[in-house]
Amino acid sequence: MALTLVVTGASGFIGRACVEAALRRGHNVRALVRRETAFFPPGVEVLPCDLAADITTLRSALIGADAMVHAAAAMSGDPARTQRDTLDATRNVIATLTHQTPQTRLVLVSSIAVYDAMARNIDEDTPLDPAPRDRDGYARSKLAQEALLADTGLAGWIARPGAVFGPHRLWNAHLGRRFGPLLLALGNTAQIPVIGLDACAEALVLAAETPPPGGGLRPVNLVESDLPDARRYLKALGPSAPRLKVPLPWQAFAAIGRGLGHIPAVHGHLPDLLQPRTLEFRFGAKRYTNVRAQTELHWQSRLPFENALHAAVTRSEASDS
Repeated sequence: MALTLVVTGASGFIGRACVEAALRRGHNVRALVRRETAFFPPGVEVLPCDLAADITTLRSALIGADAMVHAAAAMSGDPARTQRDTLDATRNVIATLTHQTPQTRLVLVSSIAVYDAMARNIDEDTPLDPAPRDRDGYARSKLAQEALLADTGLAGWIARPGAVFGPHRLWNAHLGRRFGPLLLALGNTAQIPVIGLDACAEALVLAAETPPPGGGLRPVNLVESDLPDARRYLKALGPSAPRLKVPLPWQAFAAIGRGLGHIPAVHGHLPDLLQPRTLEFRFGAKRYTNVRAQTELHWQSRLPFENALHAAVTRSEASDS
């Protein structure tokens, strides 16, 4: 049955893919965008809306909507942008949804990065990180965003994708620190929680279609079934991978960060490369599962990892030529 889906951040990397996935599944789509210059396929209702300031358009967009995929968020860790584009926007989404009758189902696009950096097995029952101040800005923003949803009474899903790869977004922080053709390889054997863009969008639309068992907001991890380590990922990148690789132990950077963290003026202001908890999350030995996505959303990875990444590389090269 065709649903009416609202997608925020619809001109962004994940949002646009969600629009396309929803259309493929026969749904009606209302695309909320910051700027009217965004273009979409015929049939998509495009609504310019600054979520942090324009609650009137937001309310109008949600009238008669079955579900909302809330993908709008600041991608950087800049505190001012996070406050406005992630937290203020989400407050307005919550305020609008809580006053609705009937209520639109919410699918929040959060992140796998919210989990406790010291945990080894990451599933939906793993605790969230208890020390957000010691994590990178993006993880802090997603932890703060999820905290806003506590005790709201909303129903839907808190989707926690891994690092999403797709055309022109082939890199992720779990691979190390890249400087042009040079890679500081900080870890090689840890499982990297990745998911292809199309697979992620399909899972988000399936969540929009699916009432969560038991009601409330139910977390669900979105990662590929066959997860690579850094060596395998770089090999699959082929010529797109950095040419020069310098292996360094991430534990050494973590030790330097722990030492500097004892300085009051420095604690909480270290760069990602010296944040022990951030390094632990990105490069420590972890195992991830997508069992809940498979059993409750009936989602499956459609392509082996190498095939999905190769397709993303090929699409990147094709659009550049």
